[in-house]
Amino acid sequence: MEPPEKGKCPYPGCGRVLRDLPAHLLTHQAERPEKCPVQSCEYHTRGFARPYDRVRHTISHFKKTMACGFCCTSTSTAENTFNRCDVFLRHLITVHGVEQVAAVRREDSHGTAKEPRKATAGQKVAACGLCYEPFDPQGFYEHLRGCALRQV
Repeated sequence: MEPPEKGKCPYPGCGRVLRDLPAHLLTHQAERPEKCPVQSCEYHTRGFARPYDRVRHTISHFKKTMACGFCCTSTSTAENTFNRCDVFLRHLITVHGVEQVAAVRREDSHGTAKEPRKATAGQKVAACGLCYEPFDPQGFYEHLRGCALRQV
């Protein structure tokens, strides 16, 4: 019998080829210990196999509008207000040139930021509209998901 292809899921009927096979294999387990904190959500009972999936899902429950404090405008416009955290994060990358940091480096398994970078000299600074802490664009990017999760 031939050994399985490297990175190919051995689970019957799946066969996906993945970069992180051990993480993927968790999705096939019967127990899903990572529960959504929103009690009315089906995933509060159903759960997720991986912390990353729970964090990504939980952010979808965040329902506040956020304005970008780095955009040079005196009024809130459609271009600098966001009602989804993932869209705001993408804005920070594309418009303000922040470095996209992998969630694993940025957060622990509970979605809590690991000391985001504070403002540095010469950088534009804006306060988080949720907790009012000041950050430069990169620090704000590293901070936003964890802060939004704490609001859910």
